[in-house]
Amino acid sequence: MRTTKMAAPIRELAIFLLGLSIQCALSHVIELNNNFLEDRHKGSWLVEFYAPWCGHCKKLEPVWHHVGRSLQGSPIKVARVDATRYTAIGNEFTIRGYPTIKFFKGDQIFTHNGGRSLEDIVQFAQRAQGPAVRELRSVTQLNDLRIKHTVFFLYVGDDNDSELKTAYSAIAEDYVLKGYFYQAPPTILPHDIKVDTLPTVLVLKDRKYFKYGGGDKASLKDWIELERFPAFPRITPDNINELAGSGRRIAVAVIEDSSVPTDVTEDTRVREMLQELAKGRDPEFHSAFLYCWMDGTELINQITMSFVNTPAIVVLEPSTESYYLPDTPTAGMARPQLKGFLRKVISGDAPAHGGNSFLQRLKRVLYDFITGVTSLFRAQPFIASLLIGLPTFVVTFLCYSLCTAEVVDDMEDEDDLSEDEKEDEDRVERYEEVSGHMKKE
Repeated sequence: MRTTKMAAPIRELAIFLLGLSIQCALSHVIELNNNFLEDRHKGSWLVEFYAPWCGHCKKLEPVWHHVGRSLQGSPIKVARVDATRYTAIGNEFTIRGYPTIKFFKGDQIFTHNGGRSLEDIVQFAQRAQGPAVRELRSVTQLNDLRIKHTVFFLYVGDDNDSELKTAYSAIAEDYVLKGYFYQAPPTILPHDIKVDTLPTVLVLKDRKYFKYGGGDKASLKDWIELERFPAFPRITPDNINELAGSGRRIAVAVIEDSSVPTDVTEDTRVREMLQELAKGRDPEFHSAFLYCWMDGTELINQITMSFVNTPAIVVLEPSTESYYLPDTPTAGMARPQLKGFLRKVISGDAPAHGGNSFLQRLKRVLYDFITGVTSLFRAQPFIASLLIGLPTFVVTFLCYSLCTAEVVDDMEDEDDLSEDEKEDEDRVERYEEVSGHMKKE
């Protein structure tokens, strides 16, 4: 009987240790300390800087372990470090927020500014690991890339020492996190891709391909910057900063949230109208605008600090943090009116809203505070009421106490003064009575 009682705890302990060992074996995530400052040059590192109290870090934790398993067998070491405990690391790499994801390769440091899904993080690590230009050896590889990537660049030619290839490789190094760059001999091109002159550079996107027109390194870089986005991408909180860094104005079709059942006939028409203009690559507008669409109004409301009704066409000017609205309502707008609006934006005749002036920055602070409080009330009404109501009650109580204390003191003084006056009056009355009696006698 004693043996049976002793066996149960031992069995539970064995199961616990086995589960712990399996978890450790599957995590593939290295916990770092200050020694990383010396070890960072030893290979490639994908590192998450986190804080134990950070809610976003806790949400990322299971994803990060999946990242470790996904990159198992690659030369990339996946790690994490508590930057609040090992402050020397946080100070060395200027960590200002949590979680922060960085990739270390020799003296190069890349910061991840995209989404935090498994696919986004793994893709970031693979891009940063390089090489910047990958070589294709078969038409099958090329066709697989056309399915996998929405946009990628391809150097076609056998001459690896050409000026074009040198410029292409140098730009690829600079844009390693911004795009996909490949090279291939002309013999593996499929039949639907026709190349007249070699070497050349192509961009494959939107199920089409476009050729580089030629020029020096600066013109090639400008062309790659112009073509590195799809013709009509969707704007999300994860990619808006990257889109804003394109150097162009952003023409946005704002439509109703697709998750909300509604009649979206007009929304669809406006979206397709801007999409046709984007894919038509009109030379009048192609280099001036990046065309996008937005599902729902939450993000555009945050940008404009207003309430935008759908459907809407809004042009964003990232360089000045301003935006433009058409004179006529978007509902019912025809393509000629849309082009006329875009021409006014280019010429400067369209009035700009917003901006980055002091008043606008102050407005932004107030707007962020109000929307933050509103979001908190929607998500956690009890906690929001406690956070807002308790300080308000304390301040109100203190103010009331101070005010009433002064009034009470005044009243007490008045009461004391009136009692003294009454005593004086009583003395006078008694004196008069005594004086009257003495006169009568």
